[in-house]
Amino acid sequence: MLRSLKFACLLVLLIVPACRDKLPAHTLTPVKSPPALVTPSPAASVPDPASSQTPTSPLAPLATLPLPVAAPSPTASSTSPSLPAVITVSNTASLMEAARVVFSPWDQVLALAWSPGGEILAASAGENLHLLELPGLAERMHIELGVNAPGLAFSPEGQFLASGDRNGSLRTWRVATGELLLEIQAHQKPMSSATYSPDGQILASAGYDAVARLWDSSSGEKLNEMIGGTFAIPAIAFTPDGASLAIVNGEVIRLRDVASTRFVRTIVGEAPFFSIAFSPDGQLLASGDVANTIRLWDMGGQTSPATEVRESRQTLLGHSGRTGRPEALVWQLAFSPDGNLLASAGGDATVRVWQVDSGRLLTTLSGHTAAVTSVGFSPDGRWLSSGGLDGTVILWSAAPWDS
Repeated sequence: MLRSLKFACLLVLLIVPACRDKLPAHTLTPVKSPPALVTPSPAASVPDPASSQTPTSPLAPLATLPLPVAAPSPTASSTSPSLPAVITVSNTASLMEAARVVFSPWDQVLALAWSPGGEILAASAGENLHLLELPGLAERMHIELGVNAPGLAFSPEGQFLASGDRNGSLRTWRVATGELLLEIQAHQKPMSSATYSPDGQILASAGYDAVARLWDSSSGEKLNEMIGGTFAIPAIAFTPDGASLAIVNGEVIRLRDVASTRFVRTIVGEAPFFSIAFSPDGQLLASGDVANTIRLWDMGGQTSPATEVRESRQTLLGHSGRTGRPEALVWQLAFSPDGNLLASAGGDATVRVWQVDSGRLLTTLSGHTAAVTSVGFSPDGRWLSSGGLDGTVILWSAAPWDS
């Protein structure tokens, strides 16, 4: 009970209060035309998730603005004009910074997402979405949200981008134009996650109301609802086959059948979980908790839905954030496309890359000055991205370079 209370208190430190102008749950707002193009206003203050500060700026209107490559803000630098090698176990130790984007100090990066083709990296920074082009991270498009959005995901075919924000709104955008297609009042409290099913037909959302919901990605119709449990839900993930949805809730991860919402498997940890990721083949589930610890769980074999799985296959130790503080969060996990590597984003301001088979720590990347909230491999495995509360996005690559 004491551990659960500590987790609840920790989540309070990370949550921005819910929407100022609340709408009824599940309200669908159709958008018939794209928002007007405007010049972005100066970034509004964004509270540090590790504090209880509340933003005082009014909610900004929705807007989209395609920006020229030479846009002066945010600043971007690149030292990697060539195509890098695929990141592997053998060259991970040579990972180096290839490009960097620095937003304003208040524009904390809460989420990153790779387009399926790997040509665009989307970043949720402050109250804006930025579409950054590879390899130099030049800004292709800027979408004004008016609120920070920790949920971010591309549809499998890459045509749409979904965002879930602190007002509980789930929105989808057309990537080519920045047109707003759907806006759903999905949760009565802040959202934490948004993700598409592997076939792109379902959009799942989760938030601090302890509920995960499934939506028709085209119409915005609510398909189903899954109560996560007692606590806020910091993360969700579809299994690679799309049959189940994993839901994080306190010290428990529950896998539920998408069609029936019935329990498929229950995983119980030693500390509250905060992040999860499935390996590409679906045989492993990686979990990160609030105490610097990463675990790998076997997903193969049959278990009874009533059986609680408590023994993980591997325990990975290396992050060193102060225990009991947000610095000890493992914010996000990502497998490489071939499943041989696992990257972790830590509250200790580091990115760590692990060999999956052995559990060996291969390298520690220290380019951020605050908690790293986001990490992900590009679809071709040549790049590793990271974003943090220091308002910075970094692109990492391995030597040698291709000519």
